[in-house]
Amino acid sequence: MPIPEDPDLPEPDPEWIDEQRFGEVEPKQTKIRTRVLTPREFLPEIRLGADLQRVVDECSDLVSTRDGRLFSRSNEIVTVVGAPDFDPEAPPINPIALGTPIIRPMISASLTDRMTRHARFLKFKSKTDGWVEQIPPAPVVSALLSRGDWPKMRPLIGITESPIFRPDGTIRQEKGYDDATGFLFLPSCSFPEVSAHPTQDDAKRALAELAHVFCDFPYVDQSHAMVPVAAILTILARPAIDGPVPAFMFDASTRGSGKTLQADVVSRIALGRAAARKSYPEEDDELEKVLSAYALAGARIILLDNINRPIGGNALDLCLTSNEVELRVLGVSEIRRLLWLAVILGSGNNITMAEDTLRRVMVARLESPLENPESRTDFVHPNLAAWVRGERPRLVAAALTVLRAYHVVGRPSAGCPVWGSFESWSALIPNAIVYAGGADPMGARPKADAGMNDDLVALRVVHRELTRLDIAGHGLTVKQILAALYPTQREHDEAPDGWEDFREAIEQWCPTRPGTKPSGKTLGERLRKHAGRVLAGKRLAADTAHAGSRRWRVVSVAE
Repeated sequence: MPIPEDPDLPEPDPEWIDEQRFGEVEPKQTKIRTRVLTPREFLPEIRLGADLQRVVDECSDLVSTRDGRLFSRSNEIVTVVGAPDFDPEAPPINPIALGTPIIRPMISASLTDRMTRHARFLKFKSKTDGWVEQIPPAPVVSALLSRGDWPKMRPLIGITESPIFRPDGTIRQEKGYDDATGFLFLPSCSFPEVSAHPTQDDAKRALAELAHVFCDFPYVDQSHAMVPVAAILTILARPAIDGPVPAFMFDASTRGSGKTLQADVVSRIALGRAAARKSYPEEDDELEKVLSAYALAGARIILLDNINRPIGGNALDLCLTSNEVELRVLGVSEIRRLLWLAVILGSGNNITMAEDTLRRVMVARLESPLENPESRTDFVHPNLAAWVRGERPRLVAAALTVLRAYHVVGRPSAGCPVWGSFESWSALIPNAIVYAGGADPMGARPKADAGMNDDLVALRVVHRELTRLDIAGHGLTVKQILAALYPTQREHDEAPDGWEDFREAIEQWCPTRPGTKPSGKTLGERLRKHAGRVLAGKRLAADTAHAGSRRWRVVSVAE
């Protein structure tokens, strides 16, 4: 029988110990992993009684100090598990790639199991029987889960499968929980040690290694070529960035150029596997629930693939400018306040964006000179995914060398501009790249007049067409606007009626299925969003009508 654990051990019990095996074996084979369960008679005791607060206090101390697999996160007790096997019959609610460690909230049954591993729960039965062991009662477990605060439990901010760059400029390279960041490092392979004092020449060589990964892609210029490198650095340095980070869009002029492959390579280097792909939802409400599923699971990367409608919306914009968000949870009528640390990637051909989203993204634009880019064969890396898989440890070390080298010289300004809403990010990532000899990725930010801002174009049309529809000049409610433009469910082959431009602009704001009237609620939100925005001396204004509804009209700035 193995020697029992010390019940007063202050550190969390890992449930695993090393034992030495002697005999005719090579030295490197002498260590084996053996799971050892402490005999129950040596476990600490918790005596159940009517004083529920005392019992729950003792249970809180128990799971906080003895169970190394439990953490607190967003007022929940959580654990870390591998992603479940793919079940084609199950509803598509898990957006995480298979094999990715994910954060899962504890439920009563699972927590009961964990508690009985670390303590004996005793209830007084009778004078004859005395104290009898039983499983923790449901009210105790429920009260423990409902507390929302466990002072001695370690907070879990996120999970990483690669070494990470920390706020003080050091690199977490040892497996386990990192007190400095709240991240749990579960390495998926062995990584080379990163020097604590790399030089600028080291940083230049490291950046060249990263840039070489993407040498086969036809970027429009060097700033765009640095966007995937910036994405890799952002994921590895996310714990060190005090604030939100931008999204990274991989855009192409035509199919087959490699837009999604870039995102996969970024994920393979930073996480060790291709990112799980999620199609961009048709409705903003659905997108909000998808984002909440990612936040709950502690995802490091989100890949919105093959974006074929204007990207944007309140939920997405909120996630791009906040570290904590309130989102509706999929499957329940509940709004949760959640940590948001995921890096959003997107891919598509000629992506268009809403105005507010436009200023929150970087774009790596590909423009192939070939009519059929998918037929190209002259690649430096014919099988890039397989090559990256083999080179990943070296590439992760190169990315961390770029960051560390920039830190050890005091993080001097390399001339990169400050990006509003992303001040912490822009002070680190672009400057580290430029210090290492790369082009400033900030040059890949989309311009407001670059033809990508369809949201603004739609507003110009609404100004013009609403003035024409509102003949009396008294304003129209959303219901009246939609009734005039969609008297019936229109078909594509119907004869033009003169309002095609107005309908197209509204459908740009409120995407809907062909022939279906847009949502009045969504149109009202869009009109309120743009109220007061001045274009050519005109602006949208609203007067309160009967029953509290608004009448919308276009007025001059002077009114």
